[in-house]
Amino acid sequence: MTAAGQVAAQSAAVTGTARGPGRRKIDDRELLGRFPPRAVPAAWPVTLMGRDQVWGHLIAAPFPRTGSAPERARRRGMAIVLGWLADQPGASWQDRWLAAGAEADPAADWRLLPLAWNLHGSEGRPRQRDQHAVAPGLLSLIAADVLRPGLTWLLRSQTPKFLAAELARVRDPSGFAAVSARAQATPVNLAATGVALHRIAAIVAAKGGGVASVCAGDCLELLTAAAGTPSSWQARSPYFYQLLHAAGMLEASAPPTIRMARWRGQPAIEELIGKCGIECRPVRDLLVSYLAERQPALDFSTLRRLADDLGRLF
Repeated sequence: MTAAGQVAAQSAAVTGTARGPGRRKIDDRELLGRFPPRAVPAAWPVTLMGRDQVWGHLIAAPFPRTGSAPERARRRGMAIVLGWLADQPGASWQDRWLAAGAEADPAADWRLLPLAWNLHGSEGRPRQRDQHAVAPGLLSLIAADVLRPGLTWLLRSQTPKFLAAELARVRDPSGFAAVSARAQATPVNLAATGVALHRIAAIVAAKGGGVASVCAGDCLELLTAAAGTPSSWQARSPYFYQLLHAAGMLEASAPPTIRMARWRGQPAIEELIGKCGIECRPVRDLLVSYLAERQPALDFSTLRRLADDLGRLF
């Protein structure tokens, strides 16, 4: 296989652009009808807690940070964000978050809202320590499931950072460890893996539950949201979906790749190799890459026979 062929095949595998001959693309509406995303309820127990209850919850394990300075900053940020939200209308913290307008413009800096509230109408400028504290404070509220921001906001907002690491620390260590292990077993590159883990974290944060709660419809909803964001192809990649499927986190009816879900008609290369029952994933991925390079020069019958012949060797 040539170097150019390897790059093309890997790109097709990650971005889901390659397709078999004669296949019909399914539009997003039809696809979401087949795989509906989870609905976010109007309220859930943690978001209905009182202010003192939320504070007590967030200063107990596993939420406190290691080191006195990071923990002081986190608590200072929590106090500002909770105070700001407490002044908003609503029966839950989620209601107040939505009423505060932080998601009205996902590209805007939401931190200006709680910082302005914290000044209480004075003409001074926010203290630098407060500017650095509000993002970790909000991150704790999201990780504790007090708030569930929307997917678009989570994809476009520059803060809070380290969402995947924080959810892996306090919400679902085993779930994130499982998808991280799959990424290490079949690495693409560190940047793509980091983006994929953030995408999974965004779904968990927006929908609730853990990694194993994510369904195919959640992933499709995120990809639809990501398509409307000004980001790189890597940020719109469905690689996160492949990690979830490989880790056994998605429902049994979920196809192994987004590409297989988006196209009907003649089976894709992954389906042809998948029928061979090859258990070694690196071997299977190598065969898929090789056939993807050969595909443009072959008719479908020849491609299928070649897949069968290669599959029987392993």
